[in-house]
Amino acid sequence: MHPLEYSSAIPPHIRIGRFVADEPRLGWMFKYLRHVPRAEAYIVGGTTRDAVRGVLPKGLHVVIRNVPLKDINETLRKLGVTDVKDDSTICFRPDHFKNDDALEVSIPQDGRPEPYAPITHDLGRRDFTMNAMAYSLNSGLLIDPFGGTHDLHRRELRAVGRPSARFIEHPRRALRALRLAAEHRYGIEGATWKGLKQHLPNLNRVITNDDGAAVFETPRGHIGHEFLRTLGGHPNYGLQLWRDSGANLLFTPELERLNGIQHRNGQTALQRAEKTLDDLGQPVPTLVFAALLAHLEDLALDSAKQLITKLHLHNAHPHFNHEDALWMLEHKNILEDAEPEHMSASVFEHIFGKDRGQHLLTFLHATHRSSGQHTKTRERLHQATKRRQELVTDIKKPQLLRGRDLENLGVLPGPQYRKLLAKIRDAQLDGHVSDHDEAMNYARNLLATQMI
Repeated sequence: MHPLEYSSAIPPHIRIGRFVADEPRLGWMFKYLRHVPRAEAYIVGGTTRDAVRGVLPKGLHVVIRNVPLKDINETLRKLGVTDVKDDSTICFRPDHFKNDDALEVSIPQDGRPEPYAPITHDLGRRDFTMNAMAYSLNSGLLIDPFGGTHDLHRRELRAVGRPSARFIEHPRRALRALRLAAEHRYGIEGATWKGLKQHLPNLNRVITNDDGAAVFETPRGHIGHEFLRTLGGHPNYGLQLWRDSGANLLFTPELERLNGIQHRNGQTALQRAEKTLDDLGQPVPTLVFAALLAHLEDLALDSAKQLITKLHLHNAHPHFNHEDALWMLEHKNILEDAEPEHMSASVFEHIFGKDRGQHLLTFLHATHRSSGQHTKTRERLHQATKRRQELVTDIKKPQLLRGRDLENLGVLPGPQYRKLLAKIRDAQLDGHVSDHDEAMNYARNLLATQMI
């Protein structure tokens, strides 16, 4: 068990101290402080926030003051691999650690990079109080000038200082507030909520670029990234925040149509979508996106394509696969006309066999359960799930024949070629052939009897 997994009754500074003592990537820091005694080093940002919460931090961010960045870089190069990111930050990988274990080392910010600025000035430029805490590696003290620990205890997101000033400094902070609230299931303090709602329209501000073209000042890909991450935290709460803040109307008006679609039982498509998201829990963003858009019915696929293009969702999130999302929406009605038991083995495998086939079943189960109706489609879903479980071992086996084998039999690429491969795969999955020689004989018989 990691030392952070203990009772929240332990004081925050002790909790962080235990994290620091057991985090191998921080061993270099104490070597650095011995080499540079004038330096002051602090754990900051999300690292401190997560350690205070009792959650093992994923990333590490250290601020070093009283030392210019170039001097920090020179010393760190003796302790590992450095990459200067900008005029205030270095990406550093200590010796003997993998690239994934790199951390950020910065100097304080006070309107601009300022190595001698007090740490409180640096914290005062941060976005929210929960991210504006620092833990001193010199003294072991927690520095919390804006009440971040109090807000974490209250599970409330609050801007540092005047919300309008924080949102003007970095426009994306308004969307980041929605995302953080959704990820952690926090409320948003009143003045912060008012400020972000007022600021959101500024994210649609258009400017003229160097080529004279009109472009959005805030790239659409940034908005798409925050949109997917907001839905990926607690999907329903994220959707509610997105709607109540006005972000829906500004950036994803396609989703506003959900409230205008009425079903026979009086439910709206939005209510069904909310039930679906509840049923899914916290799945990958691909599933959340497809399940949400599915309730737009005939508009689902076109709306999904519009959103993917408009918000650059194809590369907005590492765990979002836009092709799989569109594929699921294309197949959302597949079991209304087709019975899984009557599908050939190769066709069933193509649709339901791979990982995205499992996601499709999860997606279909959730969207159909939200209707509350017992239909033939739901019966077929159970059939498909059962058949996949029966075939799952065989599905993982590679095909017995490849294209080169058919070419050796004189079959050229084309319709006959594809049909022959499908029939051989059917025979393999149905247990009629089990090795390469049997598959080749089976192919010869099919060709001789013209059974394709």
